Amino acid sequence: MRNKNLYPENWADEIRPAILKRDNFKCQMCPVKHRQYVFFDQSNKMIIIDRAECEELKANGYKAYRVYLQVAHRDHLKIDHSPENLFSLCPRCHRLYDKRYDTLLRLASYVKPLPPPSLRSVGVLRLPQ
Repeated sequence: MRNKNLYPENWADEIRPAILKRDNFKCQMCPVKHRQYVFFDQSNKMIIIDRAECEELKANGYKAYRVYLQVAHRDHLKIDHSPENLFSLCPRCHRLYDKRYDTLLRLASYVKPLPPPSLRSVGVLRLPQ
């Protein structure tokens, strides 16, 4: 959660736990479960491991960690905290889900808005052909 001011006071105590429980403590885009240990191999494939394997991999310099599920907004707007708009994602899937939206926002920022129709119709502004 980047900015706690955007979330209601009962987010951590009521809303988030209710969504995780509703989703059976499982990421809705991949097979990982809340607090499960994972490792990503050289091809970036996720492998679910146990705690001992996680510690062994870390001791040998590999990146293995415990997954804590996050609750994402389907419409990406942090003003709608209704259960229908929320779902559980692991951090990796949450980044991928938000990346698509962020890319669209970035592309939309490159498009120059047209002037109001009233200015175009009277010939005050000439649009490039």
